[in-house]
Amino acid sequence: MLSFEEAIEKYEKYLRSQETPNNTERTSLYAIRRFQRWLNCEHIEEINPDSFMDYKTYLKDSGSGGSSINTYFSQLKSFFTTLHERKYTGSNLSKYCEGYIQRRVKDIKGVRQEKYHDEVKKFITKEDKNKMLKFALKTRHGKRDRLMFLTAMACGLRISEVVALKPKHFKDTDFATKLTIEKSKRNKTRTFDVLDQEFLREIKEYISENQIKDDEFIFINRYGKPITVNRFQEIFKEVLTLAKIPVGRANGGYTTHDLRGRFITILLDSGFTAQEVAEIVGHESVDQTLSYKRKNDGEEKTKRQMALYKKALAM
Repeated sequence: MLSFEEAIEKYEKYLRSQETPNNTERTSLYAIRRFQRWLNCEHIEEINPDSFMDYKTYLKDSGSGGSSINTYFSQLKSFFTTLHERKYTGSNLSKYCEGYIQRRVKDIKGVRQEKYHDEVKKFITKEDKNKMLKFALKTRHGKRDRLMFLTAMACGLRISEVVALKPKHFKDTDFATKLTIEKSKRNKTRTFDVLDQEFLREIKEYISENQIKDDEFIFINRYGKPITVNRFQEIFKEVLTLAKIPVGRANGGYTTHDLRGRFITILLDSGFTAQEVAEIVGHESVDQTLSYKRKNDGEEKTKRQMALYKKALAM
């Protein structure tokens, strides 16, 4: 099985054999190594196709624009195409390396600007959430896998943040339990109140039952190593397949990022301001956060507004 490091070495030799300009070579290898660091995957054949969509979301959350993201994905596409064409790998992952679809529009001053289509957000329904948690218990490490899913949905964490959690990140105060996410994006640390008390009870029980020390990873594999992003995605696909829930946008289904998206949407729909939600989930801009808001029409919107009004009257 071809390791990621071996694949990069082979690709680097290929670029030099083609007399690729130094700047182009540096740009290409940087894009590939950045993807490798984020993915934390040892072998090429272990890469989950859904990783590419999650990586695109990661880049956007990190503040990368559509043009930069397209550059990264163009380099990844060349990398995986070359590996496949030269028969270093059996599968061709290049077909998943699609950036944003670009279109040209005019602003009000007539200046031409580039815009990029975003992925359509897909809200995980309560029914599907319950099915996911139920069927997660049927995996080999059911309690761990269920809690990983619940953590993403209860705290709005990215998958990379879920797998990096340690007990020391939770701190009880007089008013609430604080969760600190250390240097997740752009080396920024954020701290927020954990709102879901049922989740808090479950994760504290899990930490106690497994005697996890303050500086140890909460979610580990059978070898004592932290779960990787790629492994989380594999578990996600396994669970949804068991639950007969479509997986991946190509199948009209969910991706791992939708776990976090459910939390963001619920906060927005329940009356939190976009700025408040952005601070909790670590978004660079409020516009990113607002893209998760649902259009609550009809009966659902009326019920929510009436509930908020009654709450205000009781103050």
